[in-house]
Amino acid sequence: MTRARLTFALALVVLAGLAPASAQAKRSPCNPRGSQTVLANDEVRIYFLHHNDWACAYANGRRFEIGRGSEFFADGSYNLEHLQLVGTKVAYVISWDGVDYTVGEVWLRDVKKGRFLLKGVSPVVREAACAPGDGRNVDSLVLAPKGRVAWGTSYSCAPGIASYRQEIVAFKPGGRPRLLDSAAADEPVGPVLGSGSVGLAENGDRAYWMHDDTTPRSAEL
Repeated sequence: MTRARLTFALALVVLAGLAPASAQAKRSPCNPRGSQTVLANDEVRIYFLHHNDWACAYANGRRFEIGRGSEFFADGSYNLEHLQLVGTKVAYVISWDGVDYTVGEVWLRDVKKGRFLLKGVSPVVREAACAPGDGRNVDSLVLAPKGRVAWGTSYSCAPGIASYRQEIVAFKPGGRPRLLDSAAADEPVGPVLGSGSVGLAENGDRAYWMHDDTTPRSAEL
């Protein structure tokens, strides 16, 4: 092997050794020792560390605490639920379960920019005046590209099944949560939104759900 070829071969070996180290150094703020991956894509890693869930953007190392997972108390529990990740956006629900009610909040954040798009909003639109202690359950949550979200919620404004209601709600950054569909157990026909589940079309442009067992519905996000 000539001197020129030997020099070139050695240079390739050195570069091959440096590349993984450089990539690791670039991503190290998002890979703290002892962390466990919860969700991840090419832009963001969500991980569990020291009893908390964190989100971190690879591009700039910006990170923030999402929540504490689940904690149980004598009179209820705290829960981090419906965690969704698309691009640099993360959506999730934080709920507090009491003896006879659940209060849920919807959160949406751009991890890379470090700003909230939704900050602990009530999932309910139609009966937003109900006292928080009357219950707010988020049954399902989907996150579409560009930070658009939709969720199904069930709640009660007074004791008893007659006041049980459900809503399908959508939100896009720059706007306000908007009602897509609703149903109440005390309406004459008695429609109920299936299980309250909401899904996402394959291209992410539309949400779909079942108004009852036989009536599919959808709306643009």
